[in-house]
Amino acid sequence: MIKYLAKRLLLFLPTLFVISFIAFWLGKTAPGDPLDSGGGDEYEITDEDYVAIYQDLGLDKPMFYFGFSAAAFPDTLNRIPGRYHRESLCKLIEQYGNWPIVQAYNAKVESFSKKISHLPETINRDKIIKIRRIASQLLEAHEDPRIISYLDQVKKTVLNSNDSLIQAHIGVQASEMIESYAFLKNNQNKTNLYIPSLRWHGFDNQYHHWLSNFCKGDFGMS
Repeated sequence: MIKYLAKRLLLFLPTLFVISFIAFWLGKTAPGDPLDSGGGDEYEITDEDYVAIYQDLGLDKPMFYFGFSAAAFPDTLNRIPGRYHRESLCKLIEQYGNWPIVQAYNAKVESFSKKISHLPETINRDKIIKIRRIASQLLEAHEDPRIISYLDQVKKTVLNSNDSLIQAHIGVQASEMIESYAFLKNNQNKTNLYIPSLRWHGFDNQYHHWLSNFCKGDFGMS
């Protein structure tokens, strides 16, 4: 009897683990951003609040105990809030292979985007909205023609603008962003895309916390 129970237990635990992982994975692969309520303007949150909630939910942690990918991909992509932003970075890595330079270009785009929020109110509101839209599109763009198109719009609306206030406040960031993308295209290094890499993340990962909470009867927030 004891032998029978031990055998059943040995079969039950791996099965439970596989089922729990499938349930967890299905939740993570669901379409859309988990923080995008889609409930209208009354539910919109600021970028700062988005980052705070993202970290509070533990979404900035690695997905599993270990990860297997090409060496070109860093193990820190989950720290970047915004699902579509992360996906665009992955696409850029797949194209150019050089993560440090992709990261540098991304930092210039983020710097440009943040600087827009500090533009003086004396600038035409329609212009600010247009520039902010371009910056948002750049954060999620990965195809070269699209990025070139958006950067051309930046040149037209910022660098070649007749508005000296716009040039004074975000001209430097716009120029650095354009130069950074040109540098990225000229310094491709796809070697690491063909080198496999196995990374151990430890127990501080999303699945471990999800499983621990599940065993405690905590099924998360609706």
